[in-house]
Amino acid sequence: MKPILIMLPLLLSGCSTLGILGTLSDEGTLIEIRRDMTSYEDLIIRHEGYRRHPYPDAGGLAVGYGRNLTNNGINEAEARILLRYDLDRLKKGLSERYPVADRLDSARYAVVLSMAYNLGLDGLGEFKKMWNAIRHGQYVRASHEMKLSRWCVQVKSRCDDLAEMMASGKWA
Repeated sequence: MKPILIMLPLLLSGCSTLGILGTLSDEGTLIEIRRDMTSYEDLIIRHEGYRRHPYPDAGGLAVGYGRNLTNNGINEAEARILLRYDLDRLKKGLSERYPVADRLDSARYAVVLSMAYNLGLDGLGEFKKMWNAIRHGQYVRASHEMKLSRWCVQVKSRCDDLAEMMASGKWA
């Protein structure tokens, strides 16, 4: 019996056990094999397990399902995906902890979001005088409070840009 005839029932049924899908030509020859990535992912997930935080692994530092950060790092597209997840989490946190942030115009909201990304929500909470000024619509004063901070000395031009945005309400 020809090998293709043995594979025919498997191909017609989708052969989900092997994760292979194929197409036959009119002559009965196999013309395409596609592999279902889900089965590969499931196998690796089963063996690697998930870890939220980086951990030492044989090849260096790893995270997630064994992603080797030391050798592979992340590419720019992956970094943007992570950034978007972080920003979504921070926007939710800003709304919960600092409801006044939801009333800010786009530029000023961008300022507090950028600061939250840089400092974390807890670190952003240390800017009590800035938040008080924001609550009262005193954005120049809020900008001044930003510039008086140790954070401003550490991040220099980032602080200058963000303080200007806070004072003016215009994107830098």
